[in-house]
Amino acid sequence: MLTRDAVCRLLVLVDKAIEAKTPEHNIIDPEEIKKSWRVGKVIKIMRTKCDDWQMSKMKEEQSIVPKNIVQRTILRICSHPAFDIVISMLHPCDNLADSPVYLNPALLKIVKAMRVLRLLRSLRLFKGLLPHLMTLIDRHINKKIRLGYDVGIGYLRGEEEVLYNINLMTTRASIIRELRLKCATGRLKIMKELGR
Repeated sequence: MLTRDAVCRLLVLVDKAIEAKTPEHNIIDPEEIKKSWRVGKVIKIMRTKCDDWQMSKMKEEQSIVPKNIVQRTILRICSHPAFDIVISMLHPCDNLADSPVYLNPALLKIVKAMRVLRLLRSLRLFKGLLPHLMTLIDRHINKKIRLGYDVGIGYLRGEEEVLYNINLMTTRASIIRELRLKCATGRLKIMKELGR
């Protein structure tokens, strides 16, 4: 049984075919059917990046070797237990930066750098959301594929009905032959895509 979304999608495709200006486009193009189960590039990229990131996080974090001395120093500072204490102590300095009292500009630069480092440390919290994000992406992909499969099945059923009733539509042999050829090629393309 077709879902309501699949029926709506098929009706939109039929309306497009009916409103086509040229007679060649008055039949639903199988390429339009294929679009209904294609997942966008952004979703694919997000899925692969999340998967890659999760796989890299499964490895030991010590296997990440910084490339230069600056990165090594930043990694040591950020991973030190006292870093959180220093960051929390610098929070009042953020409020002082907005006050009209004169402060050394070098101190303000340090405060800004600490803000950036605090932001980088908060990215670790994203690791806990990663499985939920991957589940959400997988659900979206499955929903898109399920809808496309339903649309493809509906298209195949419609083509079977047309092939069954084609003799009742017209009496000219050339038109019957052309309609059968178009129906058969479209049907075979969709069957190949569906894996039937």
